[in-house]
Amino acid sequence: MSLWLLVMGATAARADDVVLPPEARVPQACAAHVMTMPLLTRRGSPAVPVTIDGHQGAAYLGFSQTMTGVFERPGIAWDAGQNVTTRTVTGSAATVTVQVSELRIGRGKTAAFTAIDMGYTADERVAGLPVLGVVGNDILQGYDVLLDMPGQRVTLFRESGIAGCPPLSAWLGHGSVAMPLLRDETGSPDLMTVMLGGAPVGMQLEPGSNASILRSDDAAAIGIDDRSLASDDRVRTQAGGALLGRRHRFTDVAIGGWRGGALDIDIEPSLYNLIGLPFFRDRIVLAAFPTGMVYFTGEAIASPGVEATDVGRSPTASRLATARVGEEAAPVVTTSGTPTDDAGRAQSLIDHADALMPPAPPVH
Repeated sequence: MSLWLLVMGATAARADDVVLPPEARVPQACAAHVMTMPLLTRRGSPAVPVTIDGHQGAAYLGFSQTMTGVFERPGIAWDAGQNVTTRTVTGSAATVTVQVSELRIGRGKTAAFTAIDMGYTADERVAGLPVLGVVGNDILQGYDVLLDMPGQRVTLFRESGIAGCPPLSAWLGHGSVAMPLLRDETGSPDLMTVMLGGAPVGMQLEPGSNASILRSDDAAAIGIDDRSLASDDRVRTQAGGALLGRRHRFTDVAIGGWRGGALDIDIEPSLYNLIGLPFFRDRIVLAAFPTGMVYFTGEAIASPGVEATDVGRSPTASRLATARVGEEAAPVVTTSGTPTDDAGRAQSLIDHADALMPPAPPVH
């Protein structure tokens, strides 16, 4: 079920609300219910300013996170609700639901709704703001989400339906790529087909992961065997549990009409596949969740004054990582099962609630 944001003030786009490439020439009146926010990170996982139950801070954007989640941190605790099982790329974990009275993001706010408790974060901060949670697909899927990492902004909007407006496929200008979004096993429209070496693979869109990840079984099915991986760097992914794998470079990558250069993907015994931050970092991406499409600029966009090798602040360097990747000097024992403490639960940035959650009350 989608959570709607009540947009405070006028719902039509203002002159500075929707920032598109100049060649797109889309009238501002074509967008409604517009909320534009600065991204607090440039090359790290996208985060935006939010206020949750009166606490001001930051929240990451989780395209593949089924439910919005909140963190416990100094001075913030949540009353435990229903026991639920969450699922990360590494495995399952037990947590609880909590009731959030109000979330404010940009010019929008929700009514009371159910979120998941994502554990304790100590004093984790992004751009000086305390990390409060992750805005999940239960909110994002009700909107067209224009993620402009080179311009360091994100816009949530809906098409106004005014006559004469161009289709969303034209909003990013000439040369953009269109792909249908498929639904994952939870029903969230967050999958797209990526061609790796000519073989189709379903991968979930997740700019909150600092790495792209491919299941070992899927890699084997397209011909990437142990011999192919023998000389690749070792990697370790931490997201509740831990996975060990190899970082493999695919040189023949295609998405729709776009054929790219090399794409590094971690091959691990994960539960699902992710296409992560390296793909999003230098592109404008329009995730049109209501119509089940995604559009992106085919060519990487340079950012003046930002070196391509400078990744900046990223939550994946901390316990909050969806896919916390670090080179391993030698193999270590793979951790299986669920985390047993709050620090372990705090590593679960991308969660999928397997239990049937109670519906959230409607937005006022």
